[in-house]
Amino acid sequence: MKATLTAFIPLEKHAREQAIEKNETDLLIDAAWHFAYSALWHHEIISPKEITNCKEFIRHFFQLQVNSKKALIIFCERVLLAKEYFVRYPGQLSPPSIWLHHQNDEGFTTTLTWYQQMLVRRQQVPDFRNDLQIVTHYYLQYAVKPSAKWVKDCRNQLMRLKANDLLQIFYNSIIHIQYSN
Repeated sequence: MKATLTAFIPLEKHAREQAIEKNETDLLIDAAWHFAYSALWHHEIISPKEITNCKEFIRHFFQLQVNSKKALIIFCERVLLAKEYFVRYPGQLSPPSIWLHHQNDEGFTTTLTWYQQMLVRRQQVPDFRNDLQIVTHYYLQYAVKPSAKWVKDCRNQLMRLKANDLLQIFYNSIIHIQYSN
């Protein structure tokens, strides 16, 4: 009997680890939605059904990535690149469930090229778009473990860079996390 119990312990441990990973991934997918909503659609009322669809499209993106935390950072940086585009070219933004759909070549998928170009530039100039790295890094930290320290540190760094628009998106995103849970 004792041998039988010890044979199941690794399976139980594996199941627990998978459950923890799933919970963290779900938390990060929710955080990704809050960030995208706060950056791109914060003035719109989105139906619960559309939010569910959006989160499924975000989940699809996360499943293509190796690391969920890195996926959140990449997702948020790409959303910020899109935000900059829509500031320059207003009126081009689709509803969230259309924009986030992986088969929409004029939505989130488009930001992959912009993101890859930014990565190439970062290899040439290490601090290139450091503002995006700062806000996404602290947003990840806050999403995983909310703390006033992350808010204060992010604020200080973004204020130093005079990145007030990114600071506002950060604030809106964390407020959205707090009030939607």
